Amino acid sequence: MDRYQLENARIYVTTEQNFTLGNRMGHWLELENHASKKELMDAFGDLYRDEGKPVIYCMDWQNIPSCFIGETGISDNLFPLITGFRELSPTDKIGFGIWLGRHQYTIPDTDAKTILQAFHLCYQGYYGFKQKFTEYYAKQELGITKEGSPHFDFITFNKYLFEDLYIIDRGFIFRKVKYEFNND
Repeated sequence: MDRYQLENARIYVTTEQNFTLGNRMGHWLELENHASKKELMDAFGDLYRDEGKPVIYCMDWQNIPSCFIGETGISDNLFPLITGFRELSPTDKIGFGIWLGRHQYTIPDTDAKTILQAFHLCYQGYYGFKQKFTEYYAKQELGITKEGSPHFDFITFNKYLFEDLYIIDRGFIFRKVKYEFNND
């Protein structure tokens, strides 16, 4: 699975006219230098002002899920998502990048607020190992500890949690949730 670092998002652009004529020379635009899609498009227009009204053509991109960008445009939801991403803690940013890589194909045209809410619903944090999360869950949700409940079967409980309720990806724990994003 991919891990996206939205703070390092960038696109390699030219114009449709240049691309059609076989000119593959373009410019990298760092999204962190632009507060909005409009600001990015203004910067793009300045680069290619000799074409009058240039039409963007994205030849490459980095740290942007494909559901937010294509050769001929950028989703209006990308910049609000980057803004929300900046507000996450450093560890949560990594978790969000992993979660986004797992769910990018189910969220096209979904607004940034809904995407971030879905992440927060699903994300449990970084635990490193299943067993560590299982012990935490047993203590927090059931009041069970290894010391206080020596006969509790943590191994079976661990299997139950990770077969039915949770997944682990690179040490990050996520609740298994079936998302029904409204893509109207």
